[in-house]
Amino acid sequence: MPRACCLTLLISLNPWFGQACGENLPAPNAMSRALQRQQTDRPQLEWCCLKFTTVMGLFSLPTTAAVKGQQIAENPRVSLLFPWFSMGRQVTVTGIAQRIPTAASLRYFLFEKPGKSARSLDI
Repeated sequence: MPRACCLTLLISLNPWFGQACGENLPAPNAMSRALQRQQTDRPQLEWCCLKFTTVMGLFSLPTTAAVKGQQIAENPRVSLLFPWFSMGRQVTVTGIAQRIPTAASLRYFLFEKPGKSARSLDI
């Protein structure tokens, strides 16, 4: 995704995301991720969590060895939905998922809050 598009997305998303965090919603970073599997040609919808944002985009960090990471590698076109129902809002983001460098992924997993299981991070 071009940097200008990412900046526009973040400028649009950040105020609502900040408000969702301030509303004490159970998981304001929870989102639905939709993709279409090439092998079965069927759409798939799943829950995952937004881990962090940068000027490069939104990050959920599936491991490339996990089924979800492999599915995204097959077909990187994804759609995300943040369902902030209690606020009467939802945000949809559509784009191309890209793999981040292994070092960046490892850095995140190594410094994640203690007490979380690896399974809970495997999104």
